[in-house]
Amino acid sequence: MIGLLSTIFGQLASVASIVGLYFTVYPIDHPRPWWHWALIGFAVTLSLFLVARQIIDYLRSAPKTYRNAARINRYMRRWVSAGGRVVILSRDMSWAGDATTTTVLRRKAENHELTIFVEKEIPLTDDLKRRGAQIYTYQRLGHVPRSRFTIVDYGREGARVAVGARLGGRHVIEEFESGSHPFFAVAEDLIKFLEGAQAVSR
Repeated sequence: MIGLLSTIFGQLASVASIVGLYFTVYPIDHPRPWWHWALIGFAVTLSLFLVARQIIDYLRSAPKTYRNAARINRYMRRWVSAGGRVVILSRDMSWAGDATTTTVLRRKAENHELTIFVEKEIPLTDDLKRRGAQIYTYQRLGHVPRSRFTIVDYGREGARVAVGARLGGRHVIEEFESGSHPFFAVAEDLIKFLEGAQAVSR
């Protein structure tokens, strides 16, 4: 947040300095062509647009905190619906218990756009597997990953990952885009390792 405010302040200060310098050289009562005003207006408008864009980007990427399961489920449903191919690493898919979310996952499975990693198979993953989803289990590895994440648009440019964790009694979710943060590469590597482990065990 401090970094965002510093950037915004720097941008606005730069534009204000340039405009101030202009009016020092050409005082406000000095005659000037119309295009001078147009150029000043364009510079100010562009600056405000860039500031607004930075604020929007920050709000989108800022950690999201949820205190109840209903809001988590709603977020995950929107996240899964938005992307193409979806890869989910979960323990038991507890967030996908409602009918609306199940419908979204079934549609992804039928389009062959769904891969799920869970500790062990459950009725939901059995159903999704019959509909075309790829299901991997990791129980035999003797370790339950502490991380929980879901990748959307997997395998495409601009793929994104949402990472969830319990912090202080709250559920915090952060989003990262491919190439913008090292965690995406870590998540992708973990997926490939788990796929490889499943292939070796067959």
